[in-house]
Amino acid sequence: MNNTTLHFSGTSTAGIQNQGSLNALGDIYLIAHTVQNSGNITAGNVAGLAAGSAVTLVQSGSERLSVQAGTPGTGAANGVENTVGGQINAVTAELAAAGGNIYALAINNGGIVRANSVVSQGGRIYLRANGGNIQNSGTLSAESAAGSSGSVTVDGGTTRLRPLPWSIPDH
Repeated sequence: MNNTTLHFSGTSTAGIQNQGSLNALGDIYLIAHTVQNSGNITAGNVAGLAAGSAVTLVQSGSERLSVQAGTPGTGAANGVENTVGGQINAVTAELAAAGGNIYALAINNGGIVRANSVVSQGGRIYLRANGGNIQNSGTLSAESAAGSSGSVTVDGGTTRLRPLPWSIPDH
């Protein structure tokens, strides 16, 4: 990607569904109007799922994906869903979406998101919904292989988190 910022935009309501296994030593990004994972995604660095009409991907920094709030008139709801059977494993996991209205469910995690690093720093999980809501009934786990704590950032209109299981060790 030659160290450049990439901008994706359009009015298509097409989506991406992963029902298999995606594996990479580096990064994996799934970007569309809607993104659903019911399979396994394993990335050696960043696993990013982004849904919206305008998405920006930067090449460096702690958060690489940003989604502009939904554009009216696209005809379908935006959203990222990691289903009950979905698993995401990476050093950094980013789920980003923009709902067409503030009451839309932009991100729904019912599966497992693990952000584990092999160095002393913990993994990072970002769930960001610009103009939409977030629901987590699945598992979010951020830590290093040595057990040091990572970070989980959840930022949306309304956020509903199931109390357990959360795994952010206090080391």
